[in-house]
Amino acid sequence: AKICSFATSEAKTFVAGNCLNMPAKEVKDPYNGHAYVDLGLSVRWATMNVGATSETEYGDYFAWGETETKTNYFDTYTYTDNPTTLPLDHDAAAANWKGAWRMPTLTEFEELKNTENCEWVWQENYNSTGVNGWLVTSKKNSNSIFLPAAGYYNNYSMEPGDIIDTNDQGRYWSSSIDEYNSDRASVLLFDSE
Repeated sequence: AKICSFATSEAKTFVAGNCLNMPAKEVKDPYNGHAYVDLGLSVRWATMNVGATSETEYGDYFAWGETETKTNYFDTYTYTDNPTTLPLDHDAAAANWKGAWRMPTLTEFEELKNTENCEWVWQENYNSTGVNGWLVTSKKNSNSIFLPAAGYYNNYSMEPGDIIDTNDQGRYWSSSIDEYNSDRASVLLFDSE
């Protein structure tokens, strides 16, 4: 999964991707220079993943509640508390991008997924970059973000350091605990369908 970040993104930090109509809408975070997009929702979404230098780069991967990347997700996790919402000192977006950046809550992901708010269109080879993912366009103001299908680490079926299902699936951490299983965090999961 990734981590989405906002301004007032075993996971990848996502700070919501590629924006159409960006030149007039792009704003820089005054604390650290990371661009974000206003989709007309309750939060603003960043234009790329934490650790990425463009909207189509996958960026860094993090275990939930950890603020540094790993190459081996079979290790013991350093964060094992189960708060309702992840504290900012254990939020990879807040720790790496500072300022007002943070991971989204489950409620904020649900707002993004709501078809009354946004249209989701799967993109093959987005802008001829070789990267697949979802273009999410606001129905409120037509601004967009791109969510690359960055794959994920899976502790059960791979060697340390391997990422699987790139260009096929995306998994983005939220800062919320799963409402049905307090041993897990809520995640935005997607594939091409």
